Amino acid sequence: MLPTMRAQKSGIIVNVSSVAGRIGFPVTPAYISSKFALEGLSESMRYELAPFNIKTIIIEPGVVKTNLFASLKKTTKPDSVYKDITEKVMQGLIMMSQMGTPAQEVARTIINAVSSENPLPRYPVGNDAIMFLRPRRARLTLSLKII
Repeated sequence: MLPTMRAQKSGIIVNVSSVAGRIGFPVTPAYISSKFALEGLSESMRYELAPFNIKTIIIEPGVVKTNLFASLKKTTKPDSVYKDITEKVMQGLIMMSQMGTPAQEVARTIINAVSSENPLPRYPVGNDAIMFLRPRRARLTLSLKII
């Protein structure tokens, strides 16, 4: 697709990541690292493809309302040193998924982003995503003031 987009000097690439692509959480390092990788790839592509008027957008939902977490099988061994934290995280994820962001909101965000004349590089979706990112922005702002 990139040769066609470069030739026509336009296009939009939408990568659906997660707020977990910017903030580490315990118990899910494989998932988290895949999202961090997608964020880095998307950001690099954004710079690389900008001269061709190709936009790269990252959609960053928080927990989306699905039954995914409720259907996960318990894989933590009873004697694991991570048993307690795994159970707490999973309980939190199940609760958050029941009250999570509707999938339709994620879809609406994608439609609005690709319809925008000047789309933003990133679109956090859902109150939980914004809540998780707020302290991160505050720490970054504080760090920049110190430098």
